[in-house]
Amino acid sequence: MSCTLIQITLGCKDYANFTPTPRMYYITYVFQMAGLSGNNLLVSSSIQYVINVVMTVPGLLLVDRVGRRPLLLVGAAFMALWLFANAGILGAYGTNPGPGGVGGNTPEASTEVTGAASKAVIACSYLFVASYAPTWGPVSRLHSIFQENKNADCIL
Repeated sequence: MSCTLIQITLGCKDYANFTPTPRMYYITYVFQMAGLSGNNLLVSSSIQYVINVVMTVPGLLLVDRVGRRPLLLVGAAFMALWLFANAGILGAYGTNPGPGGVGGNTPEASTEVTGAASKAVIACSYLFVASYAPTWGPVSRLHSIFQENKNADCIL
């Protein structure tokens, strides 16, 4: 196995672990910035986990037909699209709620959006998860199910 292949494998695993995990963990703050609170915030945050589980199944079924590399490339492109769209919406339509953040008690939620922009932020967040789940989620971890001597042939 070449050094480049090892670097690609580790890079895929690192990207898969460190990109969506914080995004999913901090989704409650993003939804607070979009104006959700209370039970609506809890239910909306839970929906992303349902999307994650449901959208993983097509990825597992597609990986053998399409291949890993195309899935990773398409997934990376769509994930970047939704992250940039989210950042653009928050940057263009967001307002500073003050030092206390949204609601005065959440400094992590430092930008507030309302109206159609808030719905777009929520939609982009869900679409990000829907782009990650069938691509980077399962595909970057599939190499661990192969025998050790077959890993080099099965990575990409």
